[in-house]
Amino acid sequence: MKKDILEKKLFAYNDVFAEVFNDLVFYGTGIVIDPDDLLDTRERSLYVPVSFDDNPVREQERDIAKFWKKGNVILSLLGLENQTNIDADMPIRIMGYEGADYRSQIVERDEALRAARIMNDKTALQELRGRKFYPVITAVLYYGIKKRWSKPRSLYDCLEMPPGFERIVEDRRMNVIELAWISDEQEAAMKSDMRFVVNMLKQIRTTGKYIPPNGYAIRHVETLMRLLHEFTGRRDLYNEMLIKYHKVKAKGGRVEMIDLVGALLEQGRSEGRAEGLTQGRAEGVTQGRLEERAENLKSTLVFLKEIGVSQENIARYMAMHSDVMQIQS
Repeated sequence: MKKDILEKKLFAYNDVFAEVFNDLVFYGTGIVIDPDDLLDTRERSLYVPVSFDDNPVREQERDIAKFWKKGNVILSLLGLENQTNIDADMPIRIMGYEGADYRSQIVERDEALRAARIMNDKTALQELRGRKFYPVITAVLYYGIKKRWSKPRSLYDCLEMPPGFERIVEDRRMNVIELAWISDEQEAAMKSDMRFVVNMLKQIRTTGKYIPPNGYAIRHVETLMRLLHEFTGRRDLYNEMLIKYHKVKAKGGRVEMIDLVGALLEQGRSEGRAEGLTQGRAEGVTQGRLEERAENLKSTLVFLKEIGVSQENIARYMAMHSDVMQIQS
């Protein structure tokens, strides 16, 4: 599964989607979306191309789109666009998406009016004629870690306007969220699995490596594991993390990122710093095998310290191999 598909899948979960808008788009406005009020909608909108042919009406695809509803009332249509690379035309693309969404509202209203006229439903006709449209809001999630979004963020940034046109042509700003530059305060306030993506991108941007955070429970485990192994380039990551996940889940415990990534250490490293770790304690194991494990454990502890794992988590790992630690002492 490709990274862009996984990005869409993670942020399409209602709790993650709602947190993007609550914490990063609507921050400071007092507007709060309940994830239960979000409804999936089709992620395509209609538009008319410049050249008219036999099929003048075409579709353009959004990454993620959801209705925000209260009861039967649609409050807004919310969209997310995922960008790994900077797109200088993005403000105009967003205007195209949103314009097509407003156009769709007109088409739906007109179709309902025609149906009401055929049925001679005067109450429906009166309601439809006075109905206003719901707003369309789009945010761009930028995953870049090498540099910040340096291209246009608004319509004005895309235009070469003669003097005085600013009084006539209205500007439209784009909501760009630079995930790798989110503040520590904003990250600490996050409760959904989005915080793992943010934390990972920030660490890779600033240190070039990723050490999993401690104390964070994961909700959408399999999707997040797949996404992390796509971002980090570790092709061996997913299967080992998945095995660890099912073991923790079977015991009824909560799943934390440090526990999942710990599976990599248990499987050993081909580079030689942590090779051949034996999982479990088979009864009747020979003294020679224990001594071999003790040597492997020693190199693993060195590796853990090198990558910055906390003393607390090193102690947890050592406790898992108490029989080997007795050989070393």
